[in-house]
Amino acid sequence: MGGSGARLSIEESIPNVVRTLDSLQGKAGLHYVDYLGRTVAW
Repeated sequence: MGGSGARLSIEESIPNVVRTLDSLQGKAGLHYVDYLGRTVAW
């Protein structure tokens, strides 16, 4: 999940995580999404 083998750098992932959280603000229910806001099937 991190370290030298991580798929994304912090600079790549954090802005997308924040954007995703902002886009879900105020929406009811739980959402299982990835760092780009795409729904993850579970």
